Parts: sequence; structure tokens; C-alpha cells
Amino acid sequence: MRRLFVLLALCYSALADAFILDDGYLINGDEINASAIINLSPKADFIIDRFGSKSAVQFPFNRLKRMFAEHNIAIDSPHPIITFYYSRDIDMELIKEALIDRFTEAYPSININDIKIKPLSFSDIDNLTIAQVDISQNALRRSKGSFAVWFGANDAKVRRLFFSFEIEANLRLLQAAKQIERGTILSGENLIEVFADFDRMSSKPIDRSAFGKIAAKSRLNKGDIITDRSVVPLPDIRKNAQIMTELISNGVKISFIGVAQNDADIGELVRIKDQNKRVFTARVISKELARVE
Repeated sequence: MRRLFVLLALCYSALADAFILDDGYLINGDEINASAIINLSPKADFIIDRFGSKSAVQFPFNRLKRMFAEHNIAIDSPHPIITFYYSRDIDMELIKEALIDRFTEAYPSININDIKIKPLSFSDIDNLTIAQVDISQNALRRSKGSFAVWFGANDAKVRRLFFSFEIEANLRLLQAAKQIERGTILSGENLIEVFADFDRMSSKPIDRSAFGKIAAKSRLNKGDIITDRSVVPLPDIRKNAQIMTELISNGVKISFIGVAQNDADIGELVRIKDQNKRVFTARVISKELARVE
């Protein structure tokens, strides 16, 4: 069985001292991330038998505890198995930056205080570099979860590793200031801004940039958080809106102000009623113009 010299952050004592395992090992100069690791100043070198696969080094905690006890050092951990993962040459800060970009894109108003990532799987990446960070839309809705990182070379994805993440953040949310009826345009007059810890979002929240561009999909109660599930975008032409209408007959163009009888977007058909209560079917050319066909 191959043996590895493990430089452990330990405080050696003639009497048994108790420590909680935390992050931070070095094995033969390579950084190791573990489920639990000692985090003290280095005082001694220990030899630990390596067993398991190349991808990880695992020790039942009781065995690890006995090995340290031989050196008069007592350790403690909530984990029955301590797993050491090689993470050589992985730029964790670059991965963090990519995650921050994804969360900021999903939630423009988010304020990220801290983000922690840990490897969940291992594969020797050699000289491969980070090619792509993949995180699902479902994972982006939570403050804790997992994601994948592809490593590659020459624009080719070669190997994929999985990581866990935990994000500490808060964000600005829009909340109904009063009861809002279906179809009401949402703006600063009926919404207020609140701050909340980011924990779990069932759907994407709406920010202030949407003011005047969305309407309530159904009735909203006071205090409801506004998300993309509770609103609909305003059509280019709303029912009962006035719109300039053109009618071309026998080479003569007649223009009049009509009233839209239904919602419609540019390119769609809309029914227009003129001042004599005649109804025409017209094509929406722009937000200001419809043309009778």
C-alpha cells in the first residue's frame, strides 16, 4: 500500500488536546479538500496509509482518531468517514467568480456577502483549465446546492467535476403595497421595495426596471412578492387604448382615432371602433398606428 507524507496543521502537545476537524491539508505539496480537516499551525509530519481509489483518500474516523492518539493528540469530528479530495491546480476563485456572475444575472438586485464551494467528486485534471461552469436554473433558486465544472484544453471539454455551493446574500424584492386587481399595471404607485435574505426563490423576482411594462396576472394581495409567475408583460396595444388608424379605400387614405377592442402586439390583428361605433379589423403597425386590411 502506498504511503503518503501528510503535512497536517497540528498543535503537538505532551497531553492530549481536542480539536474539531476543519478545512486545509497538504499531501506531497498538493492541496487537499476534505469533509473535515484540522486547521492549526503545522508542527509535525505524520505518515498516513493511503487506501481506496486514486480519486480520493478515505479514512474511517475511528481509525484516524487512533492514529492521532498514538501521538497524544485527540481529535473530534461529526463525520464517520473523512474523505480527502485532490484539487490540484483548480482555480477556486475563478469558479466563485463564475457563480457570482450567474447569480447576478438571475437576480440583478442581489448583494452577495459570501459564497463557499467544495468539491463533491474528483478526477485528475492534470494541466486542464476551466472551460465551463454549469449550474441549473433550479439550483439558482436556492442558497445551497450543487453545480458542475467542465475542464478542457484547446476548446474541448475533457473532464467534469461536481461541487457544492453555499451562498450568503440578500436582495431587493418588490412587494404589493395594497391589493392589486388583475390586469393592473404595476409601478411605484402600487409596489414597495423590501430587503430579504436570499434563501429559496420559487420563481424569478421582478425588479424596478419592469415598472410600467407589466400587469398583474391575477389578483395580488398586500404583501405578495412580485415574481415572473405573478405578472404578464403589457401588450403593445391594450384594450380600450386609443390608436391612430389608417383606412385606404379607392386610393384615398382616411385616418382617424380609434379605440382598441382587444389587446394586441405589433403584427397582430386588432378590432378598432371609430367614433361612429363602426368596427374595423386592422393590423398593428406600431404602438401608435394600426392599418385596416
